[in-house]
Amino acid sequence: MKTILILYSILTLAASHIGKAQAADNNSKQIIKQNKDAYHNDAPQPLQQGAAIDSLPCMAYVYQGQKQYGLGDYNAALHDYTTALRCDSLSAWTYNSRGIVHSVLGNTQSALADYTKAISLDSHYASPYNNRAILYVKLGKYTEAITDYTKAISLDTHFAMAYTNRGFLKYTTGDTQGAIADYASALQADPMYALAYNYRAIIHTEAAEYDNAIHDYTRAIERAPTSSMFYYNRGVAKSQAGDYAGAIADYTQAIAFHHHYVEAYTNRGTAKYALGDTIGAIQDCDSAIQINPTFTDAYYNRAGIALDQSDNKTAIKNLDIVLQLDPKHSQAYFNRGICKLRTGNVKGACSDWRKAETFGYKEAKNALRQYCK
Repeated sequence: MKTILILYSILTLAASHIGKAQAADNNSKQIIKQNKDAYHNDAPQPLQQGAAIDSLPCMAYVYQGQKQYGLGDYNAALHDYTTALRCDSLSAWTYNSRGIVHSVLGNTQSALADYTKAISLDSHYASPYNNRAILYVKLGKYTEAITDYTKAISLDTHFAMAYTNRGFLKYTTGDTQGAIADYASALQADPMYALAYNYRAIIHTEAAEYDNAIHDYTRAIERAPTSSMFYYNRGVAKSQAGDYAGAIADYTQAIAFHHHYVEAYTNRGTAKYALGDTIGAIQDCDSAIQINPTFTDAYYNRAGIALDQSDNKTAIKNLDIVLQLDPKHSQAYFNRGICKLRTGNVKGACSDWRKAETFGYKEAKNALRQYCK
């Protein structure tokens, strides 16, 4: 009987689903996880001409807010910006900065109010339009988000971040060509903007244009050489292209920059297994589980290796854990059914395949037809 893919390789791309995208501070350290940090705030910048603060005490609180934000003490930054606004309630810059802090803290409605206030005070200020658009995406208001991104770009035609954010929204809502055009505009505005290369490479990867994807990821890495996400994504493209050795090198580099990167450990294990390094593959799954004991994909891959080695007991043990963590994991039900069939438990196999079919795994229908009459 044909089994499904033995290893569930986590070859989904970082920052690839709008549903899980979150507003992120462009200058803060990224938490590199799958499908997060997709949209980027125009983080508070040093005060420049045109961002006037009316009094020295107000400026002191603004500068202190900037400092606290940079240190990651967002509650202190929020307090300082709020104090600054009490003595200067007409500063669009300070409202925008406080909105960013609210956004980082998850105070969506407060952030939205601050960005809107900043726009009302200075309708030619591009940054709050970009930042408000991020919140509209989070709220599912995609039309409003496109409008705000477009307004930000019209006010600042060199706003690479806004082009990239709009491009990512277009991509996730099915407008691939529009996304590519926006990424190209972002790179024309700022050839050093690494995220635009990264997101364009995602499109190339999904289209199986691996040479183009690897080229763009490499350009992104040249501009941000310590980004674990970029190395991880290039590893995905190399793995899908069959360059497992190159993928292992990239996953290893991603891990070097982000020691708890469980997706990189698990994908590196997949690549090692493809090259015949079973022990190394299991060790990488074990490392991922040690870092995050609830990371289902590592258990699933470990089960896949056991299944491939005809170690049904170990495979079932790991698949049991997968299904405890994710009771709707259709492929886990299917593979556990295979293990049960191999050990003579036809009734148990049929039960698992029925659940696999219930949760959408189409291969289960063939197994049920053949063994569960």
